[in-house]
Amino acid sequence: MRARPGFIHFLQQVGVSALAVLVAVLSLELTVRIVRRLSPPERAETRSVDSITCDRDSLLGWIFPASSRGLFRAGPHPTPLETNELGLRNPPINLGREPCLRILVLGDSYAFGWGVQKDEAFPRQLEAMIVERYPGVSVEVLNAGVPGYGLYQQRAMLERVLSHVEIDIVVSTFSLANDPADDLRILRFAPDRLTDYSPELSRRNPVLAWVMGRSALARFVDRRTSAMRFKIANSSGEAVDAATKCMNELLSACAEHGLRVLQVSIPHRSEIAGGWKARLVTSLSKRARDMQNRVAEQHGVRTIDAMETMLAIADSAETYLLNDSHWAPDGQRAVAEAVLDALPEEWLRATD
Repeated sequence: MRARPGFIHFLQQVGVSALAVLVAVLSLELTVRIVRRLSPPERAETRSVDSITCDRDSLLGWIFPASSRGLFRAGPHPTPLETNELGLRNPPINLGREPCLRILVLGDSYAFGWGVQKDEAFPRQLEAMIVERYPGVSVEVLNAGVPGYGLYQQRAMLERVLSHVEIDIVVSTFSLANDPADDLRILRFAPDRLTDYSPELSRRNPVLAWVMGRSALARFVDRRTSAMRFKIANSSGEAVDAATKCMNELLSACAEHGLRVLQVSIPHRSEIAGGWKARLVTSLSKRARDMQNRVAEQHGVRTIDAMETMLAIADSAETYLLNDSHWAPDGQRAVAEAVLDALPEEWLRATD
């Protein structure tokens, strides 16, 4: 039976279209390879002897070495760092001053004070503000923020700090930009394989890995789409479920120790920028934001959303670091003020 002329014409069109797509892909591949060869090679970052990096830890995954000093060189803004006996960006814990109100700030790079001086980080500013507003209160704010930490590590850090010193109030920060994904990744290794932790969000398909290893175009597309793919993964049901589990465990542990808790929602910088991108990122953050409010209500925990604080000062202050999603000193101060306003006076005067 002879094929109909219309069918043969259809096959010809498909063949021509497939050939055109193949030529376009090969042209793009060749273009990317040429551009890469003409571009100057990237220089490896020079690390001086004063650089400081985290050590592996079987309970936390990683922690800064105790009683150390140096520069934490990550991103475009190296952070001057001095750690205390627990490896925290904090002065040595004052065990001799009693009675003393102690506030423990838990979180990731936002609590840590990424890219700013130690006294500009919001835990230090919060301590200074409490002293100024309540002169009769003896207070110590412990900065237990470590870059990359999720809620799972906040609970582990809480237990570690409590084994050394008594705490009265916990301020737990929840980064909507990455905490769900961070908890999803860390739970793959917790609790007994944390020293094997890998930051990969998912295991790459072998076929895709083969293509990535041989195609400059595929690697270019992968780099250009990685940020949005992470935002989507961070908002997935699997990631939010992981954060829900870790948040419930953290707040239950605080209740068991009789600790008062304030939770702070930290928005992604894109949510503050305005326009279609802000609306998109806010919609992606909605599931995690709703989850936090629901879990906090179930545990009777106070919450504030730093998004309102950031929006209020966006036009009048340098809220964020240049080319970075972390807070500049003005942003750190605004968050410290919001936290102080949210802490009931009776909590702060409990040791008077």
